[in-house]
Order: sequence, then C-alpha cells, then structure tokens
Amino acid sequence: MNIKIEEYWVRKYPKLFQEYNNKKSSMYYDGCKCGDGWFHILDELWEELSKENVILEEVKERFGLLFVNIIEYNKDIYYNIIKKAVVKSGQVCELCGSPAKLQIKENILFTLCDKCFILEKNLRKYINKKHIDKIILEIEKENC
Repeated sequence: MNIKIEEYWVRKYPKLFQEYNNKKSSMYYDGCKCGDGWFHILDELWEELSKENVILEEVKERFGLLFVNIIEYNKDIYYNIIKKAVVKSGQVCELCGSPAKLQIKENILFTLCDKCFILEKNLRKYINKKHIDKIILEIEKENC
C-alpha cells in the first residue's frame, strides 16, 4: 500500500492504527502489505472496525485475498465484518481496483483483472501509480 494512503488512515483512524507507530509491531515495519486497488475495501472495513475496540496487528495479501489480523480478546465478534472484506477482495483487482477474479501465475494466487494479469511488471507499476494518484486526489478533497 502506498505510504501516503497509510498515513491518511493513521490520521483518520488513530485508534485502529495505533500499532503503526510501535517499533515492536509488524505494522510499523510492513504497514499494509497489499495493493492499492483494495483501498475502498479497506477504507470501508476500517470505518466499521473503528467503531469497535480493536487494533490492527497485520494487514496483507495472502493467497490472493485480503488477510487482516486484529488485537482483541474476542475476535469472533469481528469475524463476519472482516470476512465481508475478504470476500470482496477476491472480486477486485489488487492493483487497479477493477472487477477481477482469483488467477494463478507461476503457482502463485493473485486477485487481478485480466489487463493487470497480462501486463508486464513495469506496466503494472504504471497502472498502480495512476490508481494511487486518483486515491490521493480523493483523500485531498476529503481533507479540504
């Protein structure tokens, strides 16, 4: 995830992201280890979880889907909230945010649209940058 997006979330959801500044936490070193195409899925999830008493411990892509681990004694309560986001992540391109499906490339699972799946790495970075710029504009409009 782009650092500007993560910093936006740290400001918007400080309680949820309190481990982000803890040097003993994986959130401090890794941040959200997934593509920017899942921005809207994650933002909706953070909105719901921020109403509860939870702290993010780990956020990443795992086997082509979103993986979220939280610090909370009764994680079962939040299972369905997180599960909805995981299901959505299997339908949205992790890189560009377009409709997508789980695909296998070199024995690795990805949730990518056909366009991102076919493109070379350099072009993927270009598409990802265009998507990041769009998200950053949305964030800036919200902060005005």
